Amino acid sequence: MMNNKSETPDAPWTTCFLTRMLITHLKAHRKEKGVDYNKVLGETYPLQGGASPMDYLLDNNNWVPHAVLQRLMGAAEQALGSKDMAYDAARRFFPSNNLSLVEIIATYLSNVNQVLYFSNLWAGGYTNYLRFQCIAPVRPECDEATVLAQFNAQVTPRIGNFQLIRGCYEGIAQLFDYIQQATCVEEISQLRLDSIIGEFDNYHLERYEDLQWRDWVFIIETASKQEVAALKKADMDTEIVPIAPGSSANGEGLVCEPFHGNFTLFAPREATESQEEGAESAAYRVMHPGVLQKGEMRFHLRAGQWFDAPYSRYRFSWTTRGVRQVIPPMKRRSEIIPLLLNHVRELRETHQRLLQCFIENQMLRETNQALKITLKSKADLFGVTGKTPIMQRLFEQIRLIAPTDATVLICGETGAGKEILAHAIHRLSLRREKQIYTVNCAALAEGLLEAELFGYEKGAFTGAHARQPGIFETANGGTVFLDEIGECSSGMQAKLLRVLEAREIQRVGSRQTLAIDVRTIAATNRVLEDCVNNGTFRRDLFFRLNVIALRIPPLRERSDDLPFLVDYFLDFYSHKYQKQTPCLTPDAMALLSGYHWPGNVRQLKNEMERLVVYSNDPIVTREHLRLSETAPEEPSPLGIGLGIGFHEAVDQYKRTLLERILQQTQGNQTEAADRLGLQRTYFVRLMRQMGLPHKRI
Repeated sequence: MMNNKSETPDAPWTTCFLTRMLITHLKAHRKEKGVDYNKVLGETYPLQGGASPMDYLLDNNNWVPHAVLQRLMGAAEQALGSKDMAYDAARRFFPSNNLSLVEIIATYLSNVNQVLYFSNLWAGGYTNYLRFQCIAPVRPECDEATVLAQFNAQVTPRIGNFQLIRGCYEGIAQLFDYIQQATCVEEISQLRLDSIIGEFDNYHLERYEDLQWRDWVFIIETASKQEVAALKKADMDTEIVPIAPGSSANGEGLVCEPFHGNFTLFAPREATESQEEGAESAAYRVMHPGVLQKGEMRFHLRAGQWFDAPYSRYRFSWTTRGVRQVIPPMKRRSEIIPLLLNHVRELRETHQRLLQCFIENQMLRETNQALKITLKSKADLFGVTGKTPIMQRLFEQIRLIAPTDATVLICGETGAGKEILAHAIHRLSLRREKQIYTVNCAALAEGLLEAELFGYEKGAFTGAHARQPGIFETANGGTVFLDEIGECSSGMQAKLLRVLEAREIQRVGSRQTLAIDVRTIAATNRVLEDCVNNGTFRRDLFFRLNVIALRIPPLRERSDDLPFLVDYFLDFYSHKYQKQTPCLTPDAMALLSGYHWPGNVRQLKNEMERLVVYSNDPIVTREHLRLSETAPEEPSPLGIGLGIGFHEAVDQYKRTLLERILQQTQGNQTEAADRLGLQRTYFVRLMRQMGLPHKRI
């Protein structure tokens, strides 16, 4: 588990070699207590042996996300009141009391040129987001080199990141006793303008669309609206540098690859009136210098500086003091070998800690999985999920009534899970070896619903070319689930009452009575008692259905089930789509818990599926959620669905209108035609076109 999405295993990481530099500098100024290390490090890192967060950040062998380094830089700058803090910290760090691997190697080589040549390797050893490259001069006697540095796309470096680079090169030079002074000057910077402004909240960038100013960027002080500095986008120069004899031009992590024995490097260019702009070589050059200020902290934008370049370029030069002292090889080895062995010991301890963390995490995962299985067995009843007391009581009722053949009426809002509950009852019943058949009573007109439930004989109506058994007949020995039974017409209610009372049916177009053996489960989102009182639902049918009444509560009445349901659906869809199971932040879970869920569990299920499908982040924040502020759209009064063509919708409207008018007139076609203002012959022709039977419905 990470502190935020920027601290995932694939995100940029660095060793605490760099955080040690910063904290050591704070200690030198007695400002180390001015930093909240708990906030810098976060609360999710394994601190061994009672170590404090500051101790963790002081250990060279620990690793932290780059975001931790950036937080520490920001806090240290505030504590010291200086934007040069990182540069000063790195430059004054060497030589340190607890030598790092790069210091050990530098001491062994005793040659600054050789250390520089391996820049690409030691940069990769301390970070996974930064590449270094040293371009050696062609003349060996030249005490100067060009250094390139490039941050990858996952990192948005701060000012302090570039200050660290300058300070580290100048500081490492102090490890060589023959070097009197070293200077690292940044000639071109990868630092982005919006990153600079982000560290000074009282400034902003302005751009203009005018042809004359379209390549310019102006830094404006927000309060006074005064221009502080101005930069112009232009092409940098390119410089062809031959590969120095004896130097290595190959290796991993190079910023600039050689071509035909040369390096082609970007170089600063003097300002000209007219410059053509290239896609790769363009950067912003400071034309009008200025100073950004925030409290005691200042950042100078000097004339001729380049920003927003593809990589940073530094000129590293040094001066020597007299003749270089040659250390005997045996003496050097006797000094270096203990240091290397001590470093190996520290690496072994680090690996032991990592292995211990891995084992503990594995045990936690296994324990967590076991707990999930235990909770699922208690809180899941064939897909009906819930561990709140109201759901547990519902599960107890289901286990009691499921083995019987009693008729069940399930009441609940749309999306609450009535159909899943009906299937759970069937799977716990003695009829579980047979199938359960579901019919949505609201989706079919009375004539079609009758044919679907009871079947029909050949020739019973137009299109009835053969005998067709109905669902009640097909489901013999099983279960029939009548969803939205409150939407049935009075005529259909009478036919269903006969089925429940006599356990027999008649196919449409037949006088033969067929005995059936089915269990009936019905569901509605209406309050049937109110429907009985206002005359829209038969009282006798209500009492026949209401033998066993179950109420499934809406999601807002069992909010304690929400975290469990979220985990349940995220695991389900992650397995279905073969993706990593995302984890919700506390803010995201709080947003879900406070939502009213008009679509109930169905809406939550759809939202979790969308998160798994669309999200590539292992951490889900509240910004990833798309919760509707309105209730789901009610179906059309005429049952016309969305997403169909115009002509299909018109035909569906005509059919529904004819069916309803025939219901109101008890199948009297003449009266129905009169009510619609149509001739009877045209009305009958419409019935044929719509495939409606020509008998009294």
